[in-house]
Amino acid sequence: MKYKEKNKKRLFLDVTLFFIFGLLSLIYFVANYFTGHGIDETVIDALNLGLKSAGFEEYFLLMLGALFSFILLFIIAFFYYRHLHAVVLAKPKKIKAFLHNGFFLLAFLMHPALGDFYKIYQTSSMEQSDDFYEYYKAPKTSDLRLNTAKHRKNIVYIYAESFERTYFDTDIFPDLTPNLSALIKSGNAIEFTNINQTTGSNYTIAGLTSTQCGIPLFTTSGGDSMEGMDTFYQEAICLGDVLKKENYYLSFLQGSSI
Repeated sequence: MKYKEKNKKRLFLDVTLFFIFGLLSLIYFVANYFTGHGIDETVIDALNLGLKSAGFEEYFLLMLGALFSFILLFIIAFFYYRHLHAVVLAKPKKIKAFLHNGFFLLAFLMHPALGDFYKIYQTSSMEQSDDFYEYYKAPKTSDLRLNTAKHRKNIVYIYAESFERTYFDTDIFPDLTPNLSALIKSGNAIEFTNINQTTGSNYTIAGLTSTQCGIPLFTTSGGDSMEGMDTFYQEAICLGDVLKKENYYLSFLQGSSI
């Protein structure tokens, strides 16, 4: 194969990689604007569940800017290719070609977007423990469908903000949690320890969402904003949806402002 033919293919490959690198940077910038830490599971789940009525109206200029940047990136890549194709280039020395390819590869390996995608891949491909299948007991749903209210069992979720095991230490907090301590010691309760926070569940509203819906919370407003809560994650099926379908009465009692 003549060098001229090789040169055309190399130029096309270089420009394509340049375009992909710019596209990755654009995707990372937009995702990082909302999450604060790049591309994570919250972004993937939000895309899977759909962003309809997600309250993105206030970010119209950001989305317009991202679209403009994408079009501009494509135009730059196109004219960059035409320019390089028109210029007669001498056959590069091996050391220059090695440095060129090496820096290109290094730029991709150090790109934060690829690092985030790799972390997501590790999480999704992680081998799951058999503990769930060993200890999980399928509930009898027949009682849920009984028409008489006396057969229905109440389900009460109590969220204690910032509550931790330190409060069970009677040397530090005497008589603070006598009832909870007695319940745990009685053997009639299940206590979970050595648990970790998942992505997108590190603040109040996100914690409520992850425990009842099983998904991380991705919000355009950030933090504990309640904006668009009536329409966001419309495709998600949460505990409240299941209980409502079974004609349960749902109520929420808030102890303090969140």
